Amino acid sequence: MKKGETVKIVIGTGHPATCQGAAFEYIVNVHKDLVKKGLRDKADILWLSNEAALGDFGVNGVQIKRNGIVMKSDEFITIGLQ
Repeated sequence: MKKGETVKIVIGTGHPATCQGAAFEYIVNVHKDLVKKGLRDKADILWLSNEAALGDFGVNGVQIKRNGIVMKSDEFITIGLQ
């Protein structure tokens, strides 16, 4: 990547996984590490999941309070990966 090539990173879960938390935490950590190293633009990250909807986490979603604002998990994910 440091030589300029773009890579594809695939992270996710499959059947019968019911809790997406660990895989989600991992993809966020990979994203943040690439940003820190200035390499985020060199990686296409693909998230594979058996979730019914973004942010479902196998528990029909969660609410997160951050900086005094309550967000649904799908909103938190969308903002967190930008």
